[in-house]
Amino acid sequence: IIGEITVMDDETSDELKINVVNNTIPDSLGVINNTCINMLGNTFCRALLVAKQVFTQTNEQKTLDFTIVAIDKAGLTLSKPFALDITKTNKAPTDILLNQKVFDSIKVPDSRRNMSLGVLSTSDPDSEDKHYYSLTNADGIVYIEGNDTLKLNQNAALLLHTNYTISIMVTDNGIPPKSYLKNVTITLEIVNVLPDGLTISNNKIKENSVSGTLIGLLEGHDLNNLREQIQTLTYTIDQNP
Repeated sequence: IIGEITVMDDETSDELKINVVNNTIPDSLGVINNTCINMLGNTFCRALLVAKQVFTQTNEQKTLDFTIVAIDKAGLTLSKPFALDITKTNKAPTDILLNQKVFDSIKVPDSRRNMSLGVLSTSDPDSEDKHYYSLTNADGIVYIEGNDTLKLNQNAALLLHTNYTISIMVTDNGIPPKSYLKNVTITLEIVNVLPDGLTISNNKIKENSVSGTLIGLLEGHDLNNLREQIQTLTYTIDQNP
C-alpha cells in the first residue's frame, strides 16, 4: 500500500470509479478498495493506491509518473498527474576488510610498538555509503587512527597474553544508519629481541680483596621474558670495552 486516494464530487448520490494510468512503467500500480459515501450534498470516494511490483531505485529510475482518473456514473472524468518518488532502502554492511582482504585474525610480532596493522574498508550493497569504525573489547591493545587505520596501541611484549579477541563495528551513513560487528583474533608472535637492560647490585670493591671476592649480582632484562621465562641470559666480561 502506497497511499490513499480521495476524490470529491459535488453531486449527491453519485458514484466514482477510481483508476490509475501508469505512464512510466505499465501495470506497475493498481487501485483497490474503491468506496463512496454521500455526505453534506457531496459524494466522497476513497481508494488505496498499491504497488503491483517491486521497485528499485537506479540512476535512470528515481521517480514514477502516473495519472489518477476518476469516472462518475455519467461518464464524466477527472484526471490528475502525480509523480511517485522511489526512495532508497538502506542496506546493512556485510563485512569488514583489512587492506581490501577478508580476514578474521591478525598476527603481530610481539616486539613492535604503534605498528600499523592495516587499513579498514567495508563491503556494503550500498557502495556510495560512507563508513565509520569503532572498537569494543579492545582492552587498549589496538586503536583506530584517522577513522580507518588499525594500529597497535603499545609495545605488544608488555601484554599479559598472546591471544586477544576484539570487536570492530562499522556503521554506515544511510537512513537509518545500519551497522555490522566483526570479531577478530589478535595473536602475538614471539620474536627474539636483544636484551634491553643490565644492572649490577654493587659497583664497589675494597682494595686488596682476594680473587673470587663477590662484588655483586648481575640482572639482565629481556622483553621476551615478560610473560614467561623463555630466554636464558648468559653473562661474559668484555676484556676490551
